[in-house]
Amino acid sequence: MLISRNCSSGMMDYEGFFRERLDVLHGEGRYRVFADLERRCGRFPRAFDHRIGAEVTVWCSNDYLGMGQHPAVLAAIQETLCAVGAGAGGTRNISGNSHIHLLLERELADLHSREAALIFTSGYVANDAALSTLARELPGMAVYSDAHNHASMISGIRNSRAEKYIFRHNDPADLTRLLAAVAPERPKLVCFESVYSMDGDIAPIGDLCDVADRFGAMTYLDEGSAALIDFLRSHAPGFIFTTSLPPALAAGALAAIRHLKKSHAERDRHQERAATVKRRLTEAGLPVMPSPSHIVPVLVGEPGLCKAACDELLTRHRIYVQPINYPTVPRGTVG
Repeated sequence: MLISRNCSSGMMDYEGFFRERLDVLHGEGRYRVFADLERRCGRFPRAFDHRIGAEVTVWCSNDYLGMGQHPAVLAAIQETLCAVGAGAGGTRNISGNSHIHLLLERELADLHSREAALIFTSGYVANDAALSTLARELPGMAVYSDAHNHASMISGIRNSRAEKYIFRHNDPADLTRLLAAVAPERPKLVCFESVYSMDGDIAPIGDLCDVADRFGAMTYLDEGSAALIDFLRSHAPGFIFTTSLPPALAAGALAAIRHLKKSHAERDRHQERAATVKRRLTEAGLPVMPSPSHIVPVLVGEPGLCKAACDELLTRHRIYVQPINYPTVPRGTVG
């Protein structure tokens, strides 16, 4: 088969457009390089990096407590895999609920003291599907979004096409100002996070919820009633039309939650390690950003320098850490 990539005069040069945009990323030092890692079970947080042919220590992961390799989790996954197979068989509304999905949702609801819970295939899909559905389906909805919200939340709000307002990060006064400018009878949704994964700061949840209550607004963070969950299950395309999580993964998540509801050893060790890393980096004179959470952000500020530092850590010290660039963080705050 012969494929011509030549473009007639006046027609769109698709390949040229793609190359041009990639060249911009390279020029700005923001081109994303994905690591080729093979994690070592039983040696958390160690992994084999196939790019350099050596074992490295992974310093960036959201498996904060190492539960991805916990014996109870692995046992639950293996047991369920052998009992029911590898796949879910389809979407839950067509193929039915796997019983383990229902058990996981009940456990999650109990963990957060809520009436009900609903599991999606990923955190990104959950935010995108839930927010786009809520903001789209409620007539006249006005959405208020924290300036530092995750990309998944921004995507959900944008996809809803609802009227939106952005309030300054963690600023109840600015949220008050924006809410006061909208008619009281309109439905309103205030969207924010608890811990912001890039800067590591924590939202003033109580203050933001008080402001939302004063203006009759829902908050996306903490309102998960049974009716709301049932509404999303019945209206969210990201739930209805997506093949559900493999039962074995749901079983692993269920085992992790049940273990952590009883054990505090992992959390204690986690907090101690985070505090130690922050202290030692600060003592070394590195620009560690203040953070009350377990997130340890180090501000570099320039994409090229950030990537160079990460490359040095990998090649000289076998430490794998990924540079975080725009648009994940604002320009000039690369870390």
